[in-house]
Amino acid sequence: MERPKAMAESFLNLSSRRSSISMHLSLYSPRLRIKALVDKCYQFKKDNTYIPWRRATQGPYLRVLMLGRGGAGKTTLSILLARELARRGLNPLILDVDECSRGIARMLGVNEPAWLIEVLGGPEGVEELRRRGAFKPVSLGCCSTMSGDGLRLVQAGKLMVGGEGCACYIHLAALSFLKGLEGLRDPVIVDTGSSAEFLGRGFEGGLFDLALFVADAVHDSVEYALRLERMCCELGVPSFAVVVNKAGTGGFEVEERLGGLGFKVEASIRYDPLIYLSWLRGGPLRAGVALRDCRGLVDSLLAWPRLGG
Repeated sequence: MERPKAMAESFLNLSSRRSSISMHLSLYSPRLRIKALVDKCYQFKKDNTYIPWRRATQGPYLRVLMLGRGGAGKTTLSILLARELARRGLNPLILDVDECSRGIARMLGVNEPAWLIEVLGGPEGVEELRRRGAFKPVSLGCCSTMSGDGLRLVQAGKLMVGGEGCACYIHLAALSFLKGLEGLRDPVIVDTGSSAEFLGRGFEGGLFDLALFVADAVHDSVEYALRLERMCCELGVPSFAVVVNKAGTGGFEVEERLGGLGFKVEASIRYDPLIYLSWLRGGPLRAGVALRDCRGLVDSLLAWPRLGG
C-alpha cells in the first residue's frame, strides 16, 4: 500500500513542479488545499488498508481509467491493451463511457451491445438508483458483446437526440455497472470521452486502481496531465501514470517535459500507419509497431502495486 501514500506525498510538490512551465498557478489549488484534499482522499483503516468500493473477493486485477485529450488515442490504446491482456490468457472487459463517438465497436469488428442506460431503465431508472444511493448489478450477457479476439465490450450510452440534455445519467449508469461487478477478477479498461468532464462529474474512491493518461506531442497534453492528476487525487484514484502515444518527432520532447515535471512515462507508443488507415476506413483496428510497443506497457501495468497476480 505504499503507492497511494507515495503519490499523495509527491502530489504536495506539484506547486513547485508547475512553476517550471509557463502556466498561471492560480488555475490550480494552492499547497494547503492540496494537503487537505490528500488527507480527505486517502483514508486508511487502522490496519493501513485503503477503503475501496471493491470487495476483497474481487481479486487483484486492474481497473484502468483511460484519460487524455480528444484524439490522443485513448480508444486505440484501450483496444491494444485489451488485446495484449487477452493474448496473455486474461479476459479483459472494455467499458466505453464516451457519450459521443461510436467508433469503438467498429474498431473491434462487432455490433454495439445494448447500452447500460437502456438496460437500467433509461434516465428515470438511473435517477431512481441515484435517489436511493443504490446500484443495480447487471448481467454481462444482456449488455455486452465479444469480439473475435476475445475482448468484451460494454457501452454506457450515447447522446443521439437534439435537446436530450447532458450525459450525467450515462455517467451514473457506468458507475452503477462498475459497482455491480462484485466477484469479477478480470481486467477492466474504462475508455473515457471528455476526460475532464468524466472526472468533473465525480465518483467514489476505490472504483479505479490506476489512471493512465495518454499524452500526444502537443503542449496542451502537459497542462492537461497536471490538471487531471490533481482531479484524480481529489477523487481518490491511488495511482496516475503517463504513456506517450503517436510518438514521432515531438514525442521525445513531450516525454522529457513530462519527466521534468515528475511524471513517470511508462511507455512511448510509436506512430503506426496501420492504425491511421483503420480509423480512416472504419475498422476493424489493425496495428503493427504500436501493438508491439504496448507489450512493454502491459508488463509495467501488471507489475504495478496492487494490480498483478
